[in-house]
Amino acid sequence: MRSHNQSNAYASTMRKNGHGQAATQFLASEHKRHLQNSLVSGVAYKTYIDVPYVDKEQAKAFGAQAEKIGAQWRWFIPAWKPLKNFIKWMKPEAIESFSRNGISI
Repeated sequence: MRSHNQSNAYASTMRKNGHGQAATQFLASEHKRHLQNSLVSGVAYKTYIDVPYVDKEQAKAFGAQAEKIGAQWRWFIPAWKPLKNFIKWMKPEAIESFSRNGISI
């Protein structure tokens, strides 16, 4: 199974090579696969979000957490936090994936 970072790197390469729509579809399918695996296995699932520096305190107040991946910090929503507080930082494909899988935000 690909990690979240591997999936993003692959999608980034696809976009650079002019396959933006395919990259979006790939990420959505990867998101769904990770979600299904986490629901089946009971493993905590992280939803990664894009939080600008100016919003970091607000994101932390809602319960977002950050982890260092490589040289950069990535923000994520822990599985037990309500998603509705984080919509403004979620990627559209993540929102669509939750909707398709019957998860309300």
